[in-house]
Amino acid sequence: MQRNTESAIRSILATDETIPPAQRGVIINFIKRGGVQRQNLDSRSVPAPAADRILRRRQTGERLGISLRTVDLLAAQGVLKKMKFPGRRRSCGFLESDVTALVSGGAVGL
Repeated sequence: MQRNTESAIRSILATDETIPPAQRGVIINFIKRGGVQRQNLDSRSVPAPAADRILRRRQTGERLGISLRTVDLLAAQGVLKKMKFPGRRRSCGFLESDVTALVSGGAVGL
């Protein structure tokens, strides 16, 4: 990282009142390392993990080659974990990673 870039980022972080002074150096070091995390940091400075896609019931059934009723039975038995769609109240789906693990014969993380 160039010195001008680092000083610009430091200035921006200094004006942000929501970031404690101790975290500013941690953020700068994180950026310098190219986003590689070497130590356990609190949740405010750790980037969120990549979001796993949520598949609808029909998509899940098509990938598994089963009916919608069987998808519902797998969810009721706890084989597939239901996930609510963001911003929705009633509609739900299933994590793509869980469906892929089920297809490959692996255990689904519950």
